[in-house]
Amino acid sequence: MRRKIVYNPARDYYVILGVSPSASTEEIRRAFRQRALEVHPDRHPDRRDWATNQFQLINEAYDVLRQGSLRREYDRVRWPHAPHKPRPAPGSGAHDGAAPYDPNRPWWQQATAQSARQAEYFAASQAAPPIPGWMRGLRLQQYEPTWTTLVGLGRTPYSGLIMVLSMLLALNLAAIVYMAIEPGESHAFINRVEGWFAEEPTAVPPTPGSNGLYRACTNPGAQILNLVSFDKVGETFAVYGTAKHADLWSYVVELGYLGRAYDPQAIPRSWTIVRDTPANQSVPEAPIENDVLAGSVSLNGYARGYYVLRLRLILRSGAAQAPCDVIIQH
Repeated sequence: MRRKIVYNPARDYYVILGVSPSASTEEIRRAFRQRALEVHPDRHPDRRDWATNQFQLINEAYDVLRQGSLRREYDRVRWPHAPHKPRPAPGSGAHDGAAPYDPNRPWWQQATAQSARQAEYFAASQAAPPIPGWMRGLRLQQYEPTWTTLVGLGRTPYSGLIMVLSMLLALNLAAIVYMAIEPGESHAFINRVEGWFAEEPTAVPPTPGSNGLYRACTNPGAQILNLVSFDKVGETFAVYGTAKHADLWSYVVELGYLGRAYDPQAIPRSWTIVRDTPANQSVPEAPIENDVLAGSVSLNGYARGYYVLRLRLILRSGAAQAPCDVIIQH
C-alpha cells in the first residue's frame, strides 16, 4: 500500500533536521546523525519524554527525506505552504543528482532542464502535477500541459515580444473574421488604410494633353467649375459646371483611377460612368450652364488615391469635342 504523505507546517521535516529544502541526500544523512545524537533519550534522562518525542520526529523526517520518491511527494504537498524561494541553490546538486542551477547557461537550456526535472519528479513519485482549480472545475485536466507551457512562456526573457506577437495574431484573426462577415465594409476599410500611405503630389502637372488628359479645359462649352486639380473630395460629392453646344445631344461624366501615388504620366486603365446619357433618349438634352452636372458622385468603397473626373460632350453630328479633365484626391 502506497504511503500517504501529508504536510504539517508545525512539523516541517526540513526544519526538524535543520537543513535547507535544497539539501542533498548526503547532507540530510549527516544532519540526521547529528540531530539523533543531540536528542537521544539517553542523553536527556531528566527530559526523557521530550527527547523520545524529538527522536521520533527526527526518524520520521529522515525516513521521508532520505527516499527520493517520498521526498518529491513531500515537496509537492509542502510547496503551497512553504516560502517560494529558488530551488535548488547554485551548485548544490540537490534532489538526487538533478542538474544544478547555473546562471551562466542560456535561459532556453534552463527551461529544458527544469522541464526534464519536473517530468522525472512526477514520474518517480507517481503523483499528478498540480492542476489549477478552474481547470478541474471545467474538467479540462487533459489540457493542463498546454496551460503549463503557456504560463512558462510568459516567464521567459522574451515574454514581452511573445505578448506583442500574440496581440498581432489576434488582431489579424479578428480582421479575417470581420472581412468574412462584412465584405463590403472591410473593402472600404482597406481602401481607407491604403489612403493613409498615399503620397502627396510633389511634381508640377505637365502641359495639357501630354498624357492624353485635357486638364486645361479649353472648350468653354465643357467646364467643371466647382473643382480644380488636386482638390480633395469625400465619399460623395457633386459636380457643377457647364455643358453646352449648338449641336449638343447629351453629356457624360466619367471617373478614372490614376493610382495611390500621383504620377504625372498616369492615365486611367478604364473609365466608370457616373453620369450617363438619359435612358431611351429621343430628343437633345437642354444645355447646362453653371449648374449641376452630376448631383451625387459616390466613392464609397473605392480605393484611396488620385482620380480624374472627365466631362465629355456628345454631339448629334458625332464630331469629337475636347473634354474637361480635373484630377481629384480621395
